[in-house]
Amino acid sequence: MSVVVYTKAGFCGQCKATETALDRAGIAYEPRLLEDQPAEVIEDFKATIGLTAPIVITDTAAGSWAGFRPDLIGTLAAA
Repeated sequence: MSVVVYTKAGFCGQCKATETALDRAGIAYEPRLLEDQPAEVIEDFKATIGLTAPIVITDTAAGSWAGFRPDLIGTLAAA
């Protein structure tokens, strides 16, 4: 399973909640900062997922999403 979590620099409540939930579920993920991404990546996120941080990209049936989604983190944990 591949999980990448794009977060904002500094404090982001939804980002922290997502990382905490992933950690508690034992799901490994690669953290990345949105600010470090090229403009093309940000534009793709805007067009396909939205731009509410965090943005979570997976290769599972849970798909990819924006924001804190405990329901989808549960789906990842069950996979």
